[in-house]
Amino acid sequence: MYKLDIPLDLKETAAIERRRRAEKERQGRIFNAKYRQIGIDKEGLNQQIEDRNWLEELEQKRADAFAKDAIRNDKVAQLLERRQEYDERENNRALNEFRALHQQPFAQREWDLNDPDYLKKDMPARVTDDDPRCGVASLQKFQGEDLNSRARKKYQQEQLREWSRMQQEDHQRVQQQQQAADRLFDAKQNELDQRAMELQRAEEECRKAINESIKNYNDALLRMWFDEPRIQLTFEKVMEKLNQVEPQYATDERILAGKIFLYLERYGYINFGVFKRLTTPLGTKKDKPRIIVIGAGIAGIIAARQLQYFGFETIILEGRSRVGGRIATFRKNGFIADLGAMVVTGLGGNPVSVLQAQTNLDLVPVKHKCPMYECSQNVVPKAKDEVVEREFNRLLEACSYLAQTLDEDTNEKKQPYSLGDILEQLIRAQEKAVREKYLQHLREISKMKESLRTILTKMCDVRTKCIRLHKEYSEVLQVPDNGNVLEEFVIRDVAKNLVVATEEYARLEVQAGQLKEQIRLAEDNPPPRLYLSVADRRILDWHMANLEFANAAPLNCLSLKYWDQDDEYEFTGCHLTVRNGYSILPLALCENQNIRLKRIVKKISYNKAGVEVSVENGEDSKNEMIETYRAEAVLVTVPLGVLKENVIIFDPPLPEDKQSAIDRVGFGNLNKVVLCFDKIFWDANHTLFAHVNASTSSRGELFLFWCFTKPPVLIALVAGDAANVVECATDDVIIGRTLVVLRNIFGSVTVPSVRHIDLFFL
Repeated sequence: MYKLDIPLDLKETAAIERRRRAEKERQGRIFNAKYRQIGIDKEGLNQQIEDRNWLEELEQKRADAFAKDAIRNDKVAQLLERRQEYDERENNRALNEFRALHQQPFAQREWDLNDPDYLKKDMPARVTDDDPRCGVASLQKFQGEDLNSRARKKYQQEQLREWSRMQQEDHQRVQQQQQAADRLFDAKQNELDQRAMELQRAEEECRKAINESIKNYNDALLRMWFDEPRIQLTFEKVMEKLNQVEPQYATDERILAGKIFLYLERYGYINFGVFKRLTTPLGTKKDKPRIIVIGAGIAGIIAARQLQYFGFETIILEGRSRVGGRIATFRKNGFIADLGAMVVTGLGGNPVSVLQAQTNLDLVPVKHKCPMYECSQNVVPKAKDEVVEREFNRLLEACSYLAQTLDEDTNEKKQPYSLGDILEQLIRAQEKAVREKYLQHLREISKMKESLRTILTKMCDVRTKCIRLHKEYSEVLQVPDNGNVLEEFVIRDVAKNLVVATEEYARLEVQAGQLKEQIRLAEDNPPPRLYLSVADRRILDWHMANLEFANAAPLNCLSLKYWDQDDEYEFTGCHLTVRNGYSILPLALCENQNIRLKRIVKKISYNKAGVEVSVENGEDSKNEMIETYRAEAVLVTVPLGVLKENVIIFDPPLPEDKQSAIDRVGFGNLNKVVLCFDKIFWDANHTLFAHVNASTSSRGELFLFWCFTKPPVLIALVAGDAANVVECATDDVIIGRTLVVLRNIFGSVTVPSVRHIDLFFL
């Protein structure tokens, strides 16, 4: 008997042989101690990878061949099925033709061998006159009888069906045409939209490029102005410098560049302050429009200077004997102190940065380190001050939240909510909450002590019970054992009761210990009794006084909703002070200006022809002479208080909206006390030191001292309600009070006598 073998595949056999040899070589490398390598057999792994890839490739080829065979077999099967269907149709057609020719109804027998259901479909002998089975003698027709009604109805039905089919086809064709037209329209619309979007993007890119170019041009102009603020910046100079970088500024965009230059110049971004003019003013000497500026404060001076630069003739009328308005510097015997404006609140975006370069302003940054002294030489700990300051900021945040959530801006008296009232209400609410929390803590301790008292009472009762049971148990044990069951039961019952009582006492003792520990922890860690201690409230009052100083008004006069509306417009950078006096600025701006001092304006008459200003000349105190000035326009820059007091008569009166605005707008009060000493007795490293007052009503009294000049000068600030009170006191009282505060801080021996004192009321 021979073994049935399958013919070998030469490629497969060669692959198997190659793999066998590789495996044999690998075994030789591994099991031969001479050539064995410790670790990974890289050659063997590579050979395994090659064999695996070869097997995968072989399997893929076999799968592809099988797929091709399956596709070919499917095609052959489809051809055979179509051939079979064709043969069946031909056979059926031939059979039907044979039946139609050779198996007519008149030639059929009663039983049709080819149709087993013939009897079921059998009809009567005569159905209609056109029945082909009827002979000549069986035909009958009446007058008016329609023998073809059925055929005609059938034809009509077929015709209706054909018409309906044609209508449906027409409707479908119209729908298809409409859909095709809609698709074309949508495609066209999409194309137009795409084009519009591309144009819009191109326009946006162009606008961005234009805006970027304008921004770069503006920045270049401002840089050129900031580089040389002492010399007028002219358009020709700008074009000359910019042409070196971007020549297109001199050709296509010259008109736009000129408009931008004029815009920046008109709105005071460039060519303002104290600088050298390179061009002549507009207009001639004869036809210059004349403008009267009332008030030689910083607003009036800079306005007159700009108007003069634009070609107007200006005249400034000032009622005082000096210029500067609220900018006033005390200068005497080498002492310097700003009695009015003193702090530059940042140079970022501030025109003072340009004026500093044009004048000799010596700006020094304000050091934020500010030691805080109590009434008696004690320094407030920094950690405590920071805690109170955080709480103050939390109160301000709560006020801001209430300002946004309150439905109405007025209280029950129809008065606007003030920041001070809401702060005090919040403080009272916090104090109430803290007290309620502390009372709740005391109630809990009292409740725990009551529970402890109950447990101790139970322990006393249980202890008495244990002593009694122990005595009974001892007496029972002394009775001799005579084998009585009742006595044994009594002994066991007493012993059981004694064990239960002892366990109850131990459980109560554990509960009492736990309650004692809870009471101890609660008493050792009580919540604060007060929201703010006396010292904390004084520190909080100091921060409130500092806020009143920042707003130059008591907190009760500040609107809850709008008191901080200017925060987003603040200048950036650190705060600075002018070491050599702020008055340098208005004095420098007054150069080449027509200023009339001691001219008190009494009346302003204006009409279409111009204005007429009646002025009282204060230079001659004996003869109050009235002067009249005429001009095309008048610019009023007097303080708000002067307008409120109606010192100046307007003819005709001011419009109702302007007068109403003057009446509604308020202003605050801030006072300073300037003290000059022979030597510095405070810490010269600090530019500020604070004084905490003893009461809320006097929190703004001498609460902050400034010392930033080299000469020994102190400037004490009086803010809030205290600023109004100090105006009613005499100079001696104010001086004495200031020295008392300083001696309470530094000691009476340290503080020397005052060399010079000046008071200034804003």
